[in-house]
Amino acid sequence: MKRIGVLGGSFDPIHAGHLQLIRDAKKHLKLDRVLIVPSYRNPLKRPPIAHAQHRQAMVRLAIQKIPYASLCLYEMRKKGRSYTVTTLKYLKHRYGKRVEIYFLCGHDLVPELRRWKDFKAILKYCTFAVTKRAGSPLRRIGKDFRVFPMKKVPVSATGLRKALLEGRFPSKALPEEIKRYIKKHHLYGINQT
Repeated sequence: MKRIGVLGGSFDPIHAGHLQLIRDAKKHLKLDRVLIVPSYRNPLKRPPIAHAQHRQAMVRLAIQKIPYASLCLYEMRKKGRSYTVTTLKYLKHRYGKRVEIYFLCGHDLVPELRRWKDFKAILKYCTFAVTKRAGSPLRRIGKDFRVFPMKKVPVSATGLRKALLEGRFPSKALPEEIKRYIKKHHLYGINQT
């Protein structure tokens, strides 16, 4: 049976933390493939700053050298609000019983999961695979979860966007191709200089 990891998010923009999570999940969960699923509109967050076409282009650039990572445009093509339960139901139908699906997320997301639409139904379609970062507490999360270690990457999406909006590129937070893309397309208020 094949194992597929699913990493969803706004990827506004995709950064070094996302890429490390993909690599560590592949290694520790023995995944055959990781699908990166940019949300069109997360109903629990503010709208993304970058337009959907730019976010998907940045993901494509960031994963181009990771052979086991693929961009899944299901939520982008659907448009509207993106619900994990709908996406996982689609993926389970598409791949059937031939695969085990692992939904990848950081430990900081665990307290929010019960707010998600049809959380209990989500558990029918996947196993949650949650990062355990060194030095970070992780409360007991039950049998429906797998925990895997992740190398610490000092980047937060909120802090990164704030820095970008202030005209700064935090060192090592973004792959070079993403920095070039942001500059070229003047995203987050960055000028091409």
